[in-house]
Amino acid sequence: MSDEMPLLAEPRFGLRHQQFLTARASMRDGPPFPVLVNDTRTQNNIGCRVTTEGVLALMEAYGFPSGHSITLSELVDLSKAALQERHNEGSLDVEGVLEAVQATAQYGSLAALLKKASLVVVNGEGSFYDRQLKGLATLAVAILARETLGKPVAIVNQSVVLDDPLMAAMAMRAYDSADVVAFREPMSLDRLGQHNVRRPILAADTAFLHAFATPAERVEAVPAGLFPNLYLAGRFPVGTVLLGGSSALFRADRPPFTGYAFYRDLAQALLQRGHPVGLYAADAADERMLSALAVELDLPMASAATPPQEVLALMNAASCYISGRWHASILAACVGTPPILGSANFFKTQALHEMLELPWKMFDYHDLEHDAQSILQTVDAIFTAGDELRSQIRQKATHWAHTAHLWAEACCTRG
Repeated sequence: MSDEMPLLAEPRFGLRHQQFLTARASMRDGPPFPVLVNDTRTQNNIGCRVTTEGVLALMEAYGFPSGHSITLSELVDLSKAALQERHNEGSLDVEGVLEAVQATAQYGSLAALLKKASLVVVNGEGSFYDRQLKGLATLAVAILARETLGKPVAIVNQSVVLDDPLMAAMAMRAYDSADVVAFREPMSLDRLGQHNVRRPILAADTAFLHAFATPAERVEAVPAGLFPNLYLAGRFPVGTVLLGGSSALFRADRPPFTGYAFYRDLAQALLQRGHPVGLYAADAADERMLSALAVELDLPMASAATPPQEVLALMNAASCYISGRWHASILAACVGTPPILGSANFFKTQALHEMLELPWKMFDYHDLEHDAQSILQTVDAIFTAGDELRSQIRQKATHWAHTAHLWAEACCTRG
């Protein structure tokens, strides 16, 4: 039976199921349909969910609803199959990346789908920095879709760090051929420097669209159901100082995190000053630190699986949100909760700090010993500023929300 239907042999839902969905879409009869590349909803991360859902919503609103999406999991699988060995050997260049990707069975399946595309929208979220193999594979798909398949391509919702020569060369090749190129924050545009990107668009991350939702009255947040982690979730009173994690932590490509004791001391200092403290893990990786903190100090914690509306209610109850998470901090700003931003895996939180024009200092997760006092002073200042500050923060978020659709509008006029 498993020979007739291989999925029957699969013990759980996984990548093969997604590949079967892609194969099914590629065999669909009928007119061409838009395809989204890099659907990140497979990740246990609030930002991945709200951003991809926002991209899909804008595609729908502007008349090119996605007929199928290629998931991040499929792109990671493609990158491993095509690039991992050659990356380890140090033998990659632009043409080599394109040839290696084209030679894989994984790309053959994706190409069969892309041939049916009326438009290819590439979600650049979290991909184009350092020498990230998933980013190189995503750019290769964008280039091949435009140059070999002749499809209109939009590369949107991206931040870029082009310090790596190969990533820079791949990105510029993709930008030169794409019909629409949009960045989600100004710093990427500013840092492009000598690179000449044709007609770039500044269109804020679709997470900002949550600023258009009328925030609920500020009431105590009680995340419901099993998703927050039944054993750690609890009540978050109005005025909670919400602590989060960062994309800079617990990564093989970043310095090891040694600041748990300082983070615990920060939480204890906040409690001693009379501030209620709660924890929110925007990504599953943050739970490694925050769940330990929740147990040690008996604090409520909401997990990465908490749905967006529950997260917005949690943010609305909070007085401020201390983290190095780009998307979760945007959601905080959307309901007027001031983010106190720390370092991330690249400059994106610095970009958000500037976009919101926050008057306090950022902090470094790898230098918490020296930054803790500054964080405490900022929390006190936020409490003193009250609702006027919350209104200012929300106005800034709303300003950026008004730009989030610009890439979709460009797809209509240039497509």
